[in-house]
Amino acid sequence: MSELQGLNYIDGNGFYKGTIENNFYNEKTDEYVIDYKSPKLYYNVLKMNPDEYKLFKHYALVKSDRYNIIKSKNITDLYHFSPIENIDSILKCGLCSRDFAKLVGVNVIFTDQNRYDGELNKISASISFPNYKMKYSLELHENFKFVIFGVNPRILLAKLDTQFYHTNAAKAIFSNVDKKTLTSNETFLSMFSQDNRDPDIPDNYTTDPQAEVLIDTCIPSSYIEKVIVDEDNIEIEDLCEQKKLVYKKDINLNRGRQDWRRW
Repeated sequence: MSELQGLNYIDGNGFYKGTIENNFYNEKTDEYVIDYKSPKLYYNVLKMNPDEYKLFKHYALVKSDRYNIIKSKNITDLYHFSPIENIDSILKCGLCSRDFAKLVGVNVIFTDQNRYDGELNKISASISFPNYKMKYSLELHENFKFVIFGVNPRILLAKLDTQFYHTNAAKAIFSNVDKKTLTSNETFLSMFSQDNRDPDIPDNYTTDPQAEVLIDTCIPSSYIEKVIVDEDNIEIEDLCEQKKLVYKKDINLNRGRQDWRRW
């Protein structure tokens, strides 16, 4: 059996391309040949030099494991909420970190003036359900009006340096943690810990509703699939139709999870 046989092959944009069937080294050409079978049962071939293969092997293992976590937990959406005034710039430029927006000159309203986690070049997203505690607090005390963006979770496969936090990233317990350790698949799985987990929440919910993933620099607009509102908005609906995005009115995603009493 070849060392990569059976792994899921995920490309650089986070797309599942098929299953690796075989790989071998060709001495004559000094290159590695990788065969993978696409979902349509077509066979495809990748060729790369030894240095490229070394990197490919490392990332193939990480991506395949992460893909399996996403599938086994049935994670179909990441969520990020933003002031309604930002919708035009977000659908054009993507979800930008504070530093990146400043660098490229994108005019964005940010809700967290202090950014206590110190990650000015990261975008926060929640897995399977928005951070309703933060959203409600900002709506109540700061009078923000939000829309929720649904992001394809393949961004987690495209950006392997995503940081995983089992609770709010601004908490003091993370202040002296090596941030590289937060990018592992083990840390990803820890977001679904059985400790203090409500037995009635779905498998794809993080245990703590304030758990978050921090994604570096920018989430391109190509990963945004849905725009969710809590009341009808014809302008946003028309904009979604133009951009071929799902427009959805969903009261439940704008309220607390069923385990809100626990938190």
